[in-house]
Amino acid sequence: MKKVRSYGIIPLKKKDDGWHVLITRHYEGHWGFPKGRPEKDEQPLDTAKRELHEETGLDIVKLVKPEPLEEHYTFTKNDITFDKAVTYYIAEVEGVVILQHDEVLESMWVKVEEAEQYVSFPETKKLCAALSMFNDQCSM
Repeated sequence: MKKVRSYGIIPLKKKDDGWHVLITRHYEGHWGFPKGRPEKDEQPLDTAKRELHEETGLDIVKLVKPEPLEEHYTFTKNDITFDKAVTYYIAEVEGVVILQHDEVLESMWVKVEEAEQYVSFPETKKLCAALSMFNDQCSM
């Protein structure tokens, strides 16, 4: 089994009707959050920021929650099983969405409390549930 680490941002933006989160549909068809692997000697948060900007054109204004959320799952591709761990930082973002179309097919802003119904995988749905609970407790 091959271990893989990725880092990403759960991008938030305050709108008139509350907090919205940007979800992206990757070229493989699933909906989730921007993420990617670190470059040589790159720190986790730096990887997450770079991937956010590369995939969406957005930049971080501030981290909303100091502790990141974790997602862990296994998958098989080309007869190789991967054990993947993803660390997500929750951040308020700014800018205009400009997608990197070789990785991301489309994106949409959805209300935080509705995000769970759009994302594809069970682990990502759990992240959305945690994000929604955090939203209820803190009003970010």
